[in-house]
Amino acid sequence: MNVQVRRMVSAPALVLAALMMLSWRAAAVSADDAAPANAANSGPQAVQWSNKVYQAFQQACREKKPLVVYFHSVGECKHCTRLETETLTAPSFHVLADRAVFVRISMNDEDEKGNVRQLMNQLGVESVPFITVLDPSPSQIVERGHVLGYFPAEAFVPKIQALLDLPRPADLALTTPAKR
Repeated sequence: MNVQVRRMVSAPALVLAALMMLSWRAAAVSADDAAPANAANSGPQAVQWSNKVYQAFQQACREKKPLVVYFHSVGECKHCTRLETETLTAPSFHVLADRAVFVRISMNDEDEKGNVRQLMNQLGVESVPFITVLDPSPSQIVERGHVLGYFPAEAFVPKIQALLDLPRPADLALTTPAKR
């Protein structure tokens, strides 16, 4: 697993600006997200992927949850297709639904200002599929780590689970002894 744990994302203001621009573009392209999960379903709630990046960022901040960002390419990436059809639809992945806020960004949806590329550069995304787990706050964005490439569910889910199990940076500050 290619992981860079606790990497501070450089220039968080630029990342936030790119998130806002991508969100506005996504809102113009698609008026709705995935349908809400059926509460009567006895199985795990399905992961709801949003394409509204900035709204997902705000939700993650508000709910104090990690933000799982999935970078993919539509139609051109066989590993993205396999990840989406085999791994991200697996019941074992959907168990993670309430642990984070999930958003997907297609490399094919670049806007005129280049915000997709800017965000990818800020996060160090060089190829897809690329899934990163971020700890967002209004003042900083910290990457817990990322998973690069296709993995079957039995290998992928434990990697994401391990990243979601890491404590938030604010939680780390609470456990650090005070200096006297």
